[in-house]
Amino acid sequence: MATRTDWEPFVPAHVRDEQRIRGARQARLDQQVRVRVRCAGGALHRIELRAGRLALPDHAAAERRRLLPPTASWTDREVAMQTLPRCLQVLQAWRDASARPGHARKVKATKARPEHWRVVDTVLPPKLRAARGQTITDGVTRQRLRTWLGWAAMRADNKASRVVELAVRCEYARYARPNLLLEVPVSGFKVNACPYDPRQALGGVQPEPDPDAPWGSEVTRSGGISLGIRHNWLAALWWRGLGVVDGRLILDVWRQPHGPHAGRVVATLIDWAGYAGVWDTTTRPGWVGTTEVPLLRDQAGRWHLADPATGMTMRRVDRGRR
Repeated sequence: MATRTDWEPFVPAHVRDEQRIRGARQARLDQQVRVRVRCAGGALHRIELRAGRLALPDHAAAERRRLLPPTASWTDREVAMQTLPRCLQVLQAWRDASARPGHARKVKATKARPEHWRVVDTVLPPKLRAARGQTITDGVTRQRLRTWLGWAAMRADNKASRVVELAVRCEYARYARPNLLLEVPVSGFKVNACPYDPRQALGGVQPEPDPDAPWGSEVTRSGGISLGIRHNWLAALWWRGLGVVDGRLILDVWRQPHGPHAGRVVATLIDWAGYAGVWDTTTRPGWVGTTEVPLLRDQAGRWHLADPATGMTMRRVDRGRR
């Protein structure tokens, strides 16, 4: 049976888009352009485009301070362009090509070339104009593709929230409820997990008065906790065996550079008695917070907590230190 020589394996659309983004970025970084301009005093100076940035070999780095900030007005820019040397004028025009309107315009797609951007500022030499237009086109394309790829990442985070909710309820039933003597059932509170604010845990499992209830009634609503998990939690932690360690949910993992655990891998866990009121002398059970525990690894490569009981007991609060 003959096989086709032009056969290629199936690649998902989002993977192809990611490859296009990386390919365009790599081509932009590999692009090298060299031009010469007549600068102050009539001397010929070099301007080089290397790794996506303009380099002025004949000018000191301190001279870049004469350039205007992006927030400068159009009048200030026109006045400054008359006093700057030719090399700095080119650098200023390179920066303003995508930041100020009127310096670049979008060209509609044709049969010969897709939609692209063209720089119309005559301060830039023709070679740099073409290169700057290509960088703007790549940036716009990358931004559009990133928007579409963000949907896949958002769906992954939604899937992670379901796994986190199940892990939280299992942890509550196995450890928090018997250790802290909580009466709230496993299904008696809500769990909301999202990557908005990692390493944070707020709320409580205890029922709270309903603020929308009629005045004078004692209607309560179920408690709820909000957890800030790491972005892309499934791929970064769960699939590496760090999502749940010793029955405890891991919100995030990082290597602490300073502090009591400097140089060690530290995990953020739920502290099931991590909140204390203004006049409380001990933390309240069922009101969650976060705590940090170092991670250990055995000879088989499995991760373990240095102290699995952390966050499962009430603590005395020192008012003088709060």
